[in-house]
Amino acid sequence: MKKWPSLLLLSVSLVSLTSCGDKTIKVEALKGEYHVGDFFCFKDFKVLNDKKELKDYQVFLDDELVVDGTKITKEGRKTYEFKKDNLESFKLDIDVLSKKPIETSLEDMTYFDIGYNSNFPTLKTKGTINALVIPVQIKGFESIATEETLNNIKKVFNGKKGETEFESLKDFYYKSSYEQVTLNTTVTDWFNLNKDPMEIYMEKTKNDLGNHYILTEAVNWYKSNHKGEDLSKYDLDNDGFLDAVYIVLGAPNNKNHKYNKGEGLYWPLTYWDKDNSENANIYSPTQMNYSFIPYDMMFSGYGESKLDSHLFIHESGHLFGMLDFYETQRYDICPNGNVDMMDFNVGDFGAFSKYTLGWIKPKVVSESKEITIKPLESSGDFVLIGGKNFKNTCFDEYFLFEYITPTGLNEKDYISGYQTSERFMYGYKKPGIRITHVDSRMKTSITKGKGNVTYDPSKMVYNYLENTLSLNPIYDKNQPMNLVTIFPKNYIKSLEVVHSTTDPFGGYYKESDDVLFFKDDVFSFKEGSKYLDLMPSRSNKLNKYKISN
Repeated sequence: MKKWPSLLLLSVSLVSLTSCGDKTIKVEALKGEYHVGDFFCFKDFKVLNDKKELKDYQVFLDDELVVDGTKITKEGRKTYEFKKDNLESFKLDIDVLSKKPIETSLEDMTYFDIGYNSNFPTLKTKGTINALVIPVQIKGFESIATEETLNNIKKVFNGKKGETEFESLKDFYYKSSYEQVTLNTTVTDWFNLNKDPMEIYMEKTKNDLGNHYILTEAVNWYKSNHKGEDLSKYDLDNDGFLDAVYIVLGAPNNKNHKYNKGEGLYWPLTYWDKDNSENANIYSPTQMNYSFIPYDMMFSGYGESKLDSHLFIHESGHLFGMLDFYETQRYDICPNGNVDMMDFNVGDFGAFSKYTLGWIKPKVVSESKEITIKPLESSGDFVLIGGKNFKNTCFDEYFLFEYITPTGLNEKDYISGYQTSERFMYGYKKPGIRITHVDSRMKTSITKGKGNVTYDPSKMVYNYLENTLSLNPIYDKNQPMNLVTIFPKNYIKSLEVVHSTTDPFGGYYKESDDVLFFKDDVFSFKEGSKYLDLMPSRSNKLNKYKISN
């Protein structure tokens, strides 16, 4: 009789312990603070039940399932709910702060830094880069998707010396960057999209001509056929996106074939899958940067049987953040004289491009002195003279002096010439000094008529990369950047007035040795100099061609 009460009390005690310990989840955040752009990773939380750590649980935000490794895209207080089977859920409030600007000095700023801050990522400018190349078989062009074509694609991207008529993509960037970039590409087997051009056209959206559809299908195909593969090797900047995806279309470009609809898809294009911007995941990187290139562009420069990588190199320049050095609609405004890999695909990159990628640093001149420079292509030497707008960053206004030679990556195109999609072109056959006026200042926003200048990396132009033109704002008032304008001796004033009769850049620059400066030539903006007319308002001072009107 005396044992009843004690047994009853014991029973009550056990029920109490069961209801509290077995049915409750507790969560502890192991990370100190969260910012927009951070990734919500389950490893950053300690989830417990009855003092035992849980691994198999789900997380919800506003009743939407949160996938492990996804990017946090909005700031403010967020309430995440952790759930597990029949256990009581746990709600955790997290204050998400604004996006952290990338930490870099003005002197070291590159396109990569601006792409990060603008949410339009570009390739890293140094080190190893891994990218996917997916050849796509198009219905109606099955005869193109052969093993021979596939091997040719591999040679264009990764071929050894002699396997292409120029340089492979990998070798070009390794040499042009002074051995600072190793661009590795994995060329997959053919992906059979099983759609013809008209069916692809029907998949178009207001933002693209079917590019994003093909890109999504190709990446999903690769993932489904490589389950268990660590795809983070293709996301070395850890932003949750594949660093780059090349789509090589198994169909002719639109100059070699007549397409009834969507012909723009069959011409080289590099852009971003902006519709996919909120799907970043560091555990399963998804598509963002991409290049679309029809397969026959690898025969564009040297005939139908000789492999040419020029176009692939040029499009990769866009993946690094560089813009075209010509007006992309009419091709008749070419302030760089057509001679540059980002102009008409000729030769190496110039000093401006290499400066913006952080591959080289200038010899800055602020006083009278004598300077010796070696050829740019082999040494990376160049001289910079800046005015009051030069703030020690490549995205300013200044003059560049570079010693251009028909050697190294320039030699073949400069001496023997190169067949572009428009015409046959040469570079400079004699060594000489190229003088360039750069006005690459930026706006904090893109508005007609007005724009503020800033040098704060966290406040750089948020979407400058959307505009592929490389013109001065007088041609396009929305243009956020001014790029290169050469001051050559053979400047030819255009007969057609583009926008303004007072526009000093309303002409073009004929590619020839006469554009360069040689021994005993004098470059001056002193009164009476013929170069004075090339400066806005006949001024020898920088900052007269304003960034806004």
